[in-house]
Amino acid sequence: MVGPDRYDVVITFVDPRDPDWAADTPWHELLMPSGTLAFITHSDHQLGRLIDPSSLLTHTAHRAGLIAFDHIVLLEIPVRRGTLTTRRARDPKTWPSPASSDGVGTRHVRVHSDLYLFTRPRTEPGTEAEETR
Repeated sequence: MVGPDRYDVVITFVDPRDPDWAADTPWHELLMPSGTLAFITHSDHQLGRLIDPSSLLTHTAHRAGLIAFDHIVLLEIPVRRGTLTTRRARDPKTWPSPASSDGVGTRHVRVHSDLYLFTRPRTEPGTEAEETR
């Protein structure tokens, strides 16, 4: 049975430094049977290590009975003359100072976020799931 608080689309942002709440959310209870779940996130660096929540989010969606539908890159910087233009190239004053690096001397400039889309698998007409409706 579909409750009143179910949605066709749920879109949420997941911070790569605190993604665990997403794994504890009952996504299957929030979505209509044909609903879509969208996670917006990005990777990050902390103490010289890459933090990428994409694997956690994919496993979370699969546990909710969802399958991957699409992965879309969301550019956060302009493309000029066929090249990604970082803030450093546009204005050196906006480039991170050593104090804002990750503490080990490397600098991470994020140029995109990720949009992950998940949906329930469709059943073919005539299959057992379709016949029980």
